[in-house]
Amino acid sequence: MKKEIFRFIYENEAGRYDHFNMSIFYTDDIDLKKHVRACGEDFMKLNAIGGTLYEAHSTESDIKFSWKPKNSPRDWWYEAVFMRLVPDGTVDRRVVRRCYRAPRPLVINRKLIEDFIHQIADYNGNTRNFQLISLYLDEKEADLPINEVEVDLTPEGVPVEKWIRVKDDSGLFSWVPGLMWPDGKVKTIFGDMSNPDSEDDTRDFDNCPFKGWKIVKE
Repeated sequence: MKKEIFRFIYENEAGRYDHFNMSIFYTDDIDLKKHVRACGEDFMKLNAIGGTLYEAHSTESDIKFSWKPKNSPRDWWYEAVFMRLVPDGTVDRRVVRRCYRAPRPLVINRKLIEDFIHQIADYNGNTRNFQLISLYLDEKEADLPINEVEVDLTPEGVPVEKWIRVKDDSGLFSWVPGLMWPDGKVKTIFGDMSNPDSEDDTRDFDNCPFKGWKIVKE
């Protein structure tokens, strides 16, 4: 007689995955897959656990069994990045995560985009000047490298952080942080600005214009 501890994965009645561990006793002359499943289902009945048993794997060896249908639903996590400029000149970056339960990943379309925009908005539906920069499927164990793909979501494309040189009413120049779109449009704390007069009026955000200071991103 052999004994191993198995971890059972099941989908509960709320549609979420959960698990439990139990010891399985067996001999080499039985159908171990059927035996393990029967033990797991009996445990769920005795403990009034509702749901569907999907998988079991030994915590002591490489034995693993699966009874999960190919097209059964699962959790897909999507992550959106929002950015906005705040009055003190800094960039406010927010990451919003949402979970969708489906057999396959959802298509990134306008409906999905609106879900995320609604989540970043306040009670009055105001997005508070946030721009949706990217939206992607955060799936580290997926068969496809879709977790590395980011999608442009605004008609203007995706802006990048820049330092913008501006001139005040007294004629003095200063550098302020801003967002620059592919078509050359710029937004700073002073509002929308036209195309810079020259390339010298912008610089990469990592290239700090203030001596003795450097940009450190978390």
